Amino acid sequence: MRIPTPCGPVSQAVHDHLTTLRPLPDLLDAPAPTTRDHALALWTLYELAYRGFDGVDPDLEWSPEVLRLRNRLGRDLEAWLREAFA
Repeated sequence: MRIPTPCGPVSQAVHDHLTTLRPLPDLLDAPAPTTRDHALALWTLYELAYRGFDGVDPDLEWSPEVLRLRNRLGRDLEAWLREAFA
């Protein structure tokens, strides 16, 4: 499967890291969990653990940078869902 085309700064950073090993930025200004960019970045990081992407090293699934960002995006989404629907 081909890696998806980025649609914003977070998914672009994930795409660049997975395809060129460019370091992931800190992303303190990550978009709200309701944005397409946030969702695509999180989906891409999870899909790496399931089927992976053509031309992307599957071992990147265990990269500390990848795990840190995946956890951050997941926590942001969970917090938003709890606030919105609690």
